[in-house]
Amino acid sequence: MPLWLWALIGLPRILILFLVWGNPAYIMVPDSSGYLAAAQNLANHHQFTVPTGHGEIPETSRTPGYPVFLMIVGMAGGGSPIAVALAQSLLAVFTLWLAWIWLTALSGVDGATTAVAILATDLVCLLHAPMILAETLFSAVIMAALLLTWRTLHDGKMRTVAGAGFLWGIACMIKPVILFWPAFLSLLWIKRRKAWAIFLACAYVLPFLWVLRNYSTANYAGFSSQGGGDLLKGPAAAVEAMLRHQSYGTMRVELINRVNQAYPQGFASEVEQSKAYGHEAIRILAVHPFLVFCWCASGTVRILFGPGLEMIPDLLEWPRNPVQGPVGLRGLGTLLLLRTYPGLLPILVFYLLELFFVYLFFMKGCRRLWEQHRTVELFIVLSGCLYFLLIANHQGYYRYRIPMMPFLAAGLAVGISEKPRRRHDP
Repeated sequence: MPLWLWALIGLPRILILFLVWGNPAYIMVPDSSGYLAAAQNLANHHQFTVPTGHGEIPETSRTPGYPVFLMIVGMAGGGSPIAVALAQSLLAVFTLWLAWIWLTALSGVDGATTAVAILATDLVCLLHAPMILAETLFSAVIMAALLLTWRTLHDGKMRTVAGAGFLWGIACMIKPVILFWPAFLSLLWIKRRKAWAIFLACAYVLPFLWVLRNYSTANYAGFSSQGGGDLLKGPAAAVEAMLRHQSYGTMRVELINRVNQAYPQGFASEVEQSKAYGHEAIRILAVHPFLVFCWCASGTVRILFGPGLEMIPDLLEWPRNPVQGPVGLRGLGTLLLLRTYPGLLPILVFYLLELFFVYLFFMKGCRRLWEQHRTVELFIVLSGCLYFLLIANHQGYYRYRIPMMPFLAAGLAVGISEKPRRRHDP
């Protein structure tokens, strides 16, 4: 990797760490406290539980991958949040090094250089890296899994197939959103039944054990009970906001309170809470399919183009008023932020142009893979992006673009490179 590219990778992260050192509150977001509490429970009591009015109950919403990472970093760093920021920044650098290895083999040096440079300077990836959120670890494991999956196309060894499957299983344990992806990816080996079986077995051994744990401790035969809450707080609240011309945030609170009132003694478990939230959400969504479609479509746009500009004032400790949109419109926060801080407009324009460049050459790369009959690589790259857009559009968080970036970078690298590559089939 060229020295200038190492500098491009390292200098922005050093600057952000310096700013985080003076503003450690930046890395704490609403989900961070739950992750830290789970990690502390693991370290102190060797249990994965959450406190409720009924005492400690088994955690079935979150999976243990990221809390285990926080526990290890916390033990090594004396429990300092800054240690987590440093560890995740180093992990981001390691991810970019893996990207260089994979993309150089995939497309040649020119394409890899440009793709890694864009990954290194992506605004959302940069500003999320030190935050106590699972995306940085998630993206690193996805990049490692993609590299190993791609290598199975060359050597075909069963241990490589098993290693790739196991890495995808670890990714599932970090964020449940990717749970169905290994099954879809296993179609690569559908004509080689032994490799297909080994890949699936290794990919789902950890999730299967987690389902057994959930059943034995909480009588819940599922991987994660997070779905009901996501539906109520996401599309259901948005539909109600659009119908009643209220703010999205207000409707989230109102819907949660409405369901909670039916359980005055509180929920006995996260499973019971998820079922109650999910039942109310489905009741709302089933009546308004068009509004659900509009919300999910806007979520797709936000995943693809959400700039995350509000993180800049938060990092620099600039005052910022919370946004309460009239009908829960996405993107309103960015417009109001630009009105307060017009100096952010050039950053927004440059970043949107960069994203347009990424998607343009990604599509060019997909077309080139098709023309070169590299259908296996095209399948991995294109289906990976589509999977995240389809599975996460109802939430529409732009941070879901972070785990998409390895797939986008692969297509981008091929689209930029003029070097033809030999076809490899598993």
